[in-house]
Amino acid sequence: MNLAEKPGPEAAGFTTVEQVEVASRAIAASTTQASEALQATASPTQIRALLVLRDTGGCSNTELAGQLKIFPSSASRITDRLTATGWITRQTASQDRREIRLILTPAGHRTVDQFVQNRRDIIGAVLTGMKRSEQMALLRGLTAYADAAHRLNTTAESR
Repeated sequence: MNLAEKPGPEAAGFTTVEQVEVASRAIAASTTQASEALQATASPTQIRALLVLRDTGGCSNTELAGQLKIFPSSASRITDRLTATGWITRQTASQDRREIRLILTPAGHRTVDQFVQNRRDIIGAVLTGMKRSEQMALLRGLTAYADAAHRLNTTAESR
């Protein structure tokens, strides 16, 4: 479906939700392409885990599972694979020797940096095909979406 031919919230019988879902596939495809361009293979969930570890500076398996919204046993399997690739390491926490912290290795940092650069390059290439006014409209829309999603998540977590 080409949404460019169907402007407006209810154009050609498509609801706003349907149009946003279809348009969001293009952004998801950018993330997939960025992942595929890596020298090593990493699943989308492994990439998300690496990004969480970069953003948090390291965390426990339980914290990682919470951030990824997956079961701790699933997070453990992911971290086993990431440890085997040399992208993360497990370290005993200094305050509590029973706690194991998951930390990015230098190779893990390079992988995350390369993924982020790949994704930015792909998004940049798409943006160059858009008028400046379209770029700004996209930014306003995505910012509003992110803000609304954050409010929804914050409300759901406070219950």
